[in-house]
Amino acid sequence: QAFGSPSLRACPRLHLPWGSTAPASANVATCKAEDFTKMALPLRLLEIIGGVFGCIFALLGINGFINMNLDSSVRELMRETAIFSFLIFFGVAAGIILLAQGSQRMSQYFGFLQTWLGRGVFFLVMGCYLYPAVCAGSYCRYGSCSCFSDGALLTKLGVVAAVGSVILGIVMLVLLCVAMRESCSGDVIGQKRAMERFDIACAVASSGMVLLGAKMLLDINVNASVRDLCYSISLTFIILLAGLASLVASARTSPFVNGYLGFLGLGTPRAVFYLLMGFYTFPLFYTTKLSDIFSTVCYVCSIVSMVVGVVGIVLSCR
Repeated sequence: QAFGSPSLRACPRLHLPWGSTAPASANVATCKAEDFTKMALPLRLLEIIGGVFGCIFALLGINGFINMNLDSSVRELMRETAIFSFLIFFGVAAGIILLAQGSQRMSQYFGFLQTWLGRGVFFLVMGCYLYPAVCAGSYCRYGSCSCFSDGALLTKLGVVAAVGSVILGIVMLVLLCVAMRESCSGDVIGQKRAMERFDIACAVASSGMVLLGAKMLLDINVNASVRDLCYSISLTFIILLAGLASLVASARTSPFVNGYLGFLGLGTPRAVFYLLMGFYTFPLFYTTKLSDIFSTVCYVCSIVSMVVGVVGIVLSCR
């Protein structure tokens, strides 16, 4: 809808995994926006900038696949596959939703990009995560980094997109506090639903992500450089959010999760999510000797995540 419309901006309809049906009383997550007529042009400009940054995120993921070293270990290839795939999926989603304004198919999967709060958090976290990844240690010496001056064209674009993304996210969040009002509603916990064996396996895999995120949170070094601290916090946030949201979606009918993170409640996208998260977490704990209970549990959960992904994709194709 146009920014001048004060009506409700409904988030995607509630979707449930594989054959489940929503109870009649299930609420759909919605966002109520104020009349933004006076700010329509600046806000549209922010959307366009965000959409361009999303396209650059996707290009970085595609470039990563093109330049992937196939002689690397299987574990490294798995980890890179997960990272590059997520960059492409979320980058394309941001590009389509913000530039095309309201692609219903993408909105079903990434409803949080329909809200200004979701957009602000997304760009802030993505920028904090991407800058250390794009401007890698090989460009940094003696406390300064030369990735913009010495890097290739796409590296320079990545640096611009990462730094610009942080700024864009902060601007969006500040505007929400001082110039705009947007109230989003949706029951996070939702209603209990019958869990099948597949849902139980999903819950096990998600529990491993939550444990990993909690461990990462406890291990954050607040005395690290700003660059490293931003990377640690952003990655921890991503892992924890993915684990908690997917855990809720496995056991509950949550309008909030299914409205704003719809890919966690739909067949094939849900399966791809678990497969890629397994690809990312498995190499972290693959060792010849698992020295503690935490590593063993997370290692098992990462395997379950990959199995869930493969089985889910097969079930979705039937």
